[in-house]
Amino acid sequence: MRGRIRPLALAAAAVAAVLARCASVPPPDQPSGAFPLDPRLELEGPFDDAVSRGWRALAAGDPRTAAHAFAEPTQGASARAAAIGGVEALVLVGRPEEAVERCASMLDPDVPNPNPNPTTPLLTACGEAYARTGQPARAYELYARAAAHAPKMPRVEARSEELREAAVSRMLDEAAKDAAAGRRDAARAATARALAWAPRSASLLVRAGDVACALGDREEALADYREALAAGGLDADTQARIGEVALEAGDPGMAVSIFERLSAEDPLFRDRAAEARLAFRIANWPDAERQASRARRLTWLTSTIRGWPSRSFQRSWSSRCSVSLVTSRSAT
Repeated sequence: MRGRIRPLALAAAAVAAVLARCASVPPPDQPSGAFPLDPRLELEGPFDDAVSRGWRALAAGDPRTAAHAFAEPTQGASARAAAIGGVEALVLVGRPEEAVERCASMLDPDVPNPNPNPTTPLLTACGEAYARTGQPARAYELYARAAAHAPKMPRVEARSEELREAAVSRMLDEAAKDAAAGRRDAARAATARALAWAPRSASLLVRAGDVACALGDREEALADYREALAAGGLDADTQARIGEVALEAGDPGMAVSIFERLSAEDPLFRDRAAEARLAFRIANWPDAERQASRARRLTWLTSTIRGWPSRSFQRSWSSRCSVSLVTSRSAT
């Protein structure tokens, strides 16, 4: 009887050892990629029990318990996983500033690191830390790296897109502030970066045009507006505003195209379409005839087509662009 019990005991011990080992390795996959991720992903174990307990607490929605577990002394791959889990826990307990401080050193290429390649869990954890401290551009950069690193995690890709949109919106907000303050180079740089980061959607191009408009760069503004109109999807009010800017900037042809299209759908725009057509005809008159047309009704229209506006007109132009910027920001 004892001879039978001994082999059974040994088999039970072996099974227990296998189960214990399995508890210390991450699940085979996490297809969604929703934050937080198992900090052991992409690292080679075995891992200490503290890391396993920390992840179980994170997955159960208990980041405070997880933080205590990850803070226990560990070595090797366990220490790296615990450090990543510690960042995730800090973010989830509402201390993203501390998480950012840790991320700064963990992602610093000049800091010696036994595994210098950032894992997907580290990139997403730090991305969330930066996002929750109001730094969407840095957050997007990290999430974009994570998405490229783990293409089979759709939630990582989706979060990357969310952060990209937030970053682009922030850049255009800053560009608008710089334009209003006369910081031309900064405004142009922020707009260029926003356009480089995002697909050239109609709404984005309108906001870029508004910044150029506020800077007095009428050709650049009209170019952005034309591309926005070609992309489609702009509401009637936005199209009408672009038409007004085009008319004031001395491009009555563009204004005619806009107001003719709008008037075909809404009779309220018929008078403005007629004024745009008249401005277009005057713009194509010989100089002598244009100089002779001094009728009161034509005085303002004639001033809009004689090259760069006067100072008083420039003030009107800037005022319209300021309204455009406010409108664009409130719509995003």
